[in-house]
Amino acid sequence: MRPHTLVAVFIIPLLCGFTAQTPPPAPASTHIVSLAGTISSRKVWGPPGFGETPRQDKRFVVYTLKLKDAKTAEQLSLDEPPGQDSVNKKYSELQLRCYTSSFPQCEGLVSHSIGREVTVSGRVEFAVYPTDYLPITIEVLSIQAAQKSKNYDVRR
Repeated sequence: MRPHTLVAVFIIPLLCGFTAQTPPPAPASTHIVSLAGTISSRKVWGPPGFGETPRQDKRFVVYTLKLKDAKTAEQLSLDEPPGQDSVNKKYSELQLRCYTSSFPQCEGLVSHSIGREVTVSGRVEFAVYPTDYLPITIEVLSIQAAQKSKNYDVRR
């Protein structure tokens, strides 16, 4: 085999593999924000086909926080995503994310708070996962009821 053939067979595919990488997801906000609103839920289709293959797809519950006042990405301590047309776009609903490793009681508290006004504190980011149904999500770190101020906080 000639040397230039070796280069073509082994090196070029290797280089092509590195140029076709997808960019990393937008970085998560490191700021903790507190947002007031009402918790709601909805059942949605999940993997593998997200509703295209109902016999195989699972359904799961997505919890959301409907904000009292819509917020811009800047007010949520987020940078605008690349290619965003409107700098002043306002978001009135965020998807709640519960991580049991950082806040074990989160999902139970969220599900018991459906229809109630609460203040949620957490880290906000643009949607990056296939199961993100809303453009903005918040990693829940604490939940406080609006009237009976019982605070459920991960940072105790």
